[in-house]
Amino acid sequence: MPLDHELSETDLQRIYAALASEVQRHFRITAAGGVFRSAGLLPVGDQQYWAPLMAGVDAQFRRFSRDEKLRTVRILAQQMMEGRNEAVRESVAKLLREHGFHYLNGTFVPIDFFDERETQFLPPSSLSEISKAMSRLVQGDPGGALTSACGAVETAAADVYRAHPLRDFSREDSFQKKVVIAIEENGKLAELETQLVRLGWCREQAEILCKNLKGVLNQAAYVMQTLRSKMGDVHGKQPAIESVVFEALKLASVLVALMK
Repeated sequence: MPLDHELSETDLQRIYAALASEVQRHFRITAAGGVFRSAGLLPVGDQQYWAPLMAGVDAQFRRFSRDEKLRTVRILAQQMMEGRNEAVRESVAKLLREHGFHYLNGTFVPIDFFDERETQFLPPSSLSEISKAMSRLVQGDPGGALTSACGAVETAAADVYRAHPLRDFSREDSFQKKVVIAIEENGKLAELETQLVRLGWCREQAEILCKNLKGVLNQAAYVMQTLRSKMGDVHGKQPAIESVVFEALKLASVLVALMK
């Protein structure tokens, strides 16, 4: 879960407070005690009233180590976000978004994750679409997020086509073909091979690595092309899966970085 190390102590306290308030809002006191126990918090004393119950679990949470706090908020989120009650899921997701986080596949993702950490690696022309894609995802619109991510990749590819004597971008056969041609023409793969040889790699090893990397990028472009046709809000006819869309956003980030 690669993003959790970014959470500060303040983040963990904020997330816990938000989740605890949702437990209190959506569960009766006996059931709430069960939810807290599942997350490693042990209600003590008089459990007929909310005040002593919450005071007890809040105090325990404050004494936890950072790893224990992280484990606790993950389990609390899981209990509510992965349950059958859609109203609870939507309520918790909305509150977390208001605090600047999205719970996705066991991880708390900062809403501005892409903007802060990847800007320097991405083409300026694609930044707004990448940012829009993440915003749409955390706002509960995975289909729209996927469309924006694909738009970011196409924008970067079109820039490469204009900068090199390539064929008419609008007449290419497929999203996948446009992306693969643009990455190859942009020259970063050839540059990587040269850099590896300079570092002491034998040329054959460098060629094999770059050849395999090109194959991975070709497959990534195919994945995005297929997901857009099935799950995108413009072309897609089937529901979008949030965790899959999040991975597609990361693929988009990799693809456009190689076209900068």
